[in-house]
Amino acid sequence: MEKIDILIIGAGISGLSTGAFLKKKGLDFVMLEKGSVPGGVMRSELSGNYIFDMGSNSAVLKNDAIPELIQWAGMEDDMYTADRASAKRLIMKGGKLHAISGPLSMIFTPLFSWKAKWFAMGEFKHKPRIAEGDESMADFITRRLGKEILDYAVNPIIAGIYAGNPEEVSMMANYPRMLEAERRFGSVMKGMMALAKERRKNGEPPKKHPKSAIFSFKKGMQQLAYRLADLLKEHIQYDAEVQSVQKSELGGYLVTYMQAGVSKQLHARIVVSAAQAYTAAKYVAEMDANLSQKLAEIVYPAVLVLNLVYRKSAIAQNLSGFGYLIPAAEKQSYLGAIWSSSIFPNRAPEDEALFTIFVGGRRNPEMCAMPLEEAISKVRSEFEMAMRISEPPVEIKSKYWERAIPQYNMEYPPIAASIDAFEKSNPDFIVSGNYRKGFATGDCIGNARENAARIANILDKNN
Repeated sequence: MEKIDILIIGAGISGLSTGAFLKKKGLDFVMLEKGSVPGGVMRSELSGNYIFDMGSNSAVLKNDAIPELIQWAGMEDDMYTADRASAKRLIMKGGKLHAISGPLSMIFTPLFSWKAKWFAMGEFKHKPRIAEGDESMADFITRRLGKEILDYAVNPIIAGIYAGNPEEVSMMANYPRMLEAERRFGSVMKGMMALAKERRKNGEPPKKHPKSAIFSFKKGMQQLAYRLADLLKEHIQYDAEVQSVQKSELGGYLVTYMQAGVSKQLHARIVVSAAQAYTAAKYVAEMDANLSQKLAEIVYPAVLVLNLVYRKSAIAQNLSGFGYLIPAAEKQSYLGAIWSSSIFPNRAPEDEALFTIFVGGRRNPEMCAMPLEEAISKVRSEFEMAMRISEPPVEIKSKYWERAIPQYNMEYPPIAASIDAFEKSNPDFIVSGNYRKGFATGDCIGNARENAARIANILDKNN
């Protein structure tokens, strides 16, 4: 039986990034990936003159682990940052698109009544919540900023970020600092400024905000995964599906996996579980039934990613901006659209425009249950009306994700507590992935660097 120091399960961005930071430290490892390609939910397709992102569409430069990883991978010249015009987002109301490009635009936008604006601007005067514990985002925003802000700002944003509903999103799991700000200072606005002042006083460096925080790559987001996988190729085994992970009597873990129809085993001192929660739930079942149950409870709604290409001459809508989001109150069949070829160059020919549309999620699960052609037809009809498009698309590409984005919902905090308890009892088993400590690409990369440092410390102590 092969004996190794470190095993990483899963070659999505969490697993690949962990591997990259480990290699950067000179540490050896094995990575098992059940599929035949790297990237997880990063899926990019190059077809003719088009680059279609079928999963993750872009990422945000939210921490310094990201540029560190990109520099290590030698991808600085392949990285695209979004055009400044992409800072402008639009939200649909009454079938029309209204731009929001910053805090000041919120004051003059017709999205909200003056009564709603006045209530929101008086947030610092509103009484804080007395009860302790968690609260849904819908309840929190309604109390602090009002129902209109919830319906026509927060609701579409949550759909765009999580494919979720604010009535289900946990404040404790997603925005704990906002809860802390209100609890300690009685106001989110006052509290966030005070907490920032405290961090500076304690010597925490200020967060850097790049001029353009949104990025992708010349060949789409999966180019990052392919590049990392190429640099780590001697460590990765594909078509290797982990069946079980059990504690070994010798210490460490006995891992059983299937590859090319053959059952294999290896012994690992340290395991990093970077597969999706529903996959990890299966292979940890024999080792810890409680953890398995908790991981299986994490909700992943279905999402249809639809790419449509039109001739620019057929589009009446101005295409300056990132795209638009749709409040649930608008009763549309899709969540929003990203103007992909307006954000990044080379996504489509100059005389054409490529759009990425997201359908389903927690809001419209029925859209992912109907036949694909029927769903596409319905979305197309509404999208073309909103964008004032007079011709059919010249290209259509779609990808259906049965399980898309993990939901950090009201049931999530106890699940996170169970994972923390498991890791405390098993410090050499790291639970990672986009359902842990943030699902965005930047979160996964930042967590991967922390995991690599944690592994290095474990090995130093054991040697």
